[in-house]
Amino acid sequence: MPVVVDVDYRPDQWDSAADFAAEVRTLLRSATLAIGTEEEIDAAATGAGAADPAAALLAAGIEALVVKRGARGATIVRAHGPRVDVAPFPVDVLNVLGAGDAFASGLLYGYLQGWPLERAARMGNACGAIIVTRHGCANFMPTLDEVAAFVAARGEAAI
Repeated sequence: MPVVVDVDYRPDQWDSAADFAAEVRTLLRSATLAIGTEEEIDAAATGAGAADPAAALLAAGIEALVVKRGARGATIVRAHGPRVDVAPFPVDVLNVLGAGDAFASGLLYGYLQGWPLERAARMGNACGAIIVTRHGCANFMPTLDEVAAFVAARGEAAI
């Protein structure tokens, strides 16, 4: 069974970044995939001794790491193969609350559909872009039909 870990670092909930990092890297040994922002990946790699924070997390045995990069889209890092940047959907940002959760939900939807990770991350980018244009969070997450209309309105084929 695939296990996906959202590397959600909240500094105020940990004694130190090193404590957080040790626990996350232990958790990743049982995971297939991890998702996190650049800052969260850096925190999770604290004390690992790797020059590349993503490499430190991949060393735990996950197949891939998806780095959420906000307005710059996402990057997929695999243990073997090139890093792949996944294009963002430029929008006017009204509210960032829920953006990461929206991204994760879109990514997980595609992942569970068996899509290539690049396509799943593009779905995540669309969901994240939609939610930041709304004045709300959980109750304003986009539906599949809304994502399809959002993508089509930008002249792109379906995700």
